Amino acid sequence: MNLMDKQQSLSLERKILLFEQILNGYQTSEIVTRKGLVEANHLRPATVTKLIGDLLDFGLVKEDTKTHVSGPGRPEVCLIPNKNQYNAIFVYVDSLTLTASLVNLTGEILYSSSCEFENRSATKEQLISVIESQVKNAYETIKTGTTVCGVILSLPGIVDRKNQVWKYSNRWPNATDISFASLEETLACKVILVKNLQAELNAFILENKQLKSRNTLYIHWGEGIGAASYDANRMVRFRQQGLFSEIGQTIIDNDGSTLEQIASLASLRGTLGQNLNCIIGNEKQCAVQIKDLPLSSLPCLEQAQQVFSRSLVNAYLTLFPDTIILTGPFIENTCIFEEIKRQFFAQLPSYCPSDIQLLVNSNTVINELQGAVIPFFSNYVNDKITQAHN
Repeated sequence: MNLMDKQQSLSLERKILLFEQILNGYQTSEIVTRKGLVEANHLRPATVTKLIGDLLDFGLVKEDTKTHVSGPGRPEVCLIPNKNQYNAIFVYVDSLTLTASLVNLTGEILYSSSCEFENRSATKEQLISVIESQVKNAYETIKTGTTVCGVILSLPGIVDRKNQVWKYSNRWPNATDISFASLEETLACKVILVKNLQAELNAFILENKQLKSRNTLYIHWGEGIGAASYDANRMVRFRQQGLFSEIGQTIIDNDGSTLEQIASLASLRGTLGQNLNCIIGNEKQCAVQIKDLPLSSLPCLEQAQQVFSRSLVNAYLTLFPDTIILTGPFIENTCIFEEIKRQFFAQLPSYCPSDIQLLVNSNTVINELQGAVIPFFSNYVNDKITQAHN
């Protein structure tokens, strides 16, 4: 690499860095100015002025004349992301509810709509049609002059990230090996598939920075049962954090029954509803319905807790994490969480450390959105700056 190439590469890196600092400043309500960027990055004022000028020309940043630093003298103009210029459509699944949202560059929701798709025997074509309809409804709300960066589908079950194929979900078992190439062609923009639990874990680690140095196991107990893991020694970049596994599909009984068939919300919904004399809704609704009820002694949940806690111990003995994060409607119930915690530690071998953390994440919906959208926009912005730079 010659000197000119090195200078261009350094300039590109600095543009990306400055944009990320401006975006982070907006998200944390911190005032960002050219002077502040000069001081924070130890750069010459002329260098920052040139780099910010390019970001303004790219349409990624704009000047905010309403919010400025107070004090004597002429106020400095603040820099904020041009957030509504760039949008994406985010789709996620809660039980049998499909929700499509239009989000801007900072992850703010501009539009959202949901639909129930209760046909568990649906074909691949039927499921694609419902998802495409939701996406197109969100697409039609996009304002003229703004850019559609892409569609992000956050999905349960088995997701082939390399080939961008939704392989399987026990909610719609007949709809397998789904590709959304037709949607990509129709909208003329990129369609990205991500594993839902991986997105949640990405955001949770980012929010709780103390976990970056710990090995973390993330388990969701809801409509289905799945897991993700974060290895502090191996996963060093934000976009790479999180591996997932379908522990719900593990066989735990002589008759071939899986963990999900015994302990998931999908399998317990009817019995649980009969015991509570109500209709149990999707995961979000279920969490509200059962949050404050003394449920741990219900026969249907006693077995589920025993099986789940045993699987939790087995998962721990496979990965030996420092921290275990539990999510889902059942864990939102304090009685159930405390019983799971008691059974987990009671079944651990004596040689296991006593300082294992068991945490509850109640912010899964926002985490899923942020964990899927932030890396997507980060890649998009990096590509845009790179293309413009070249």
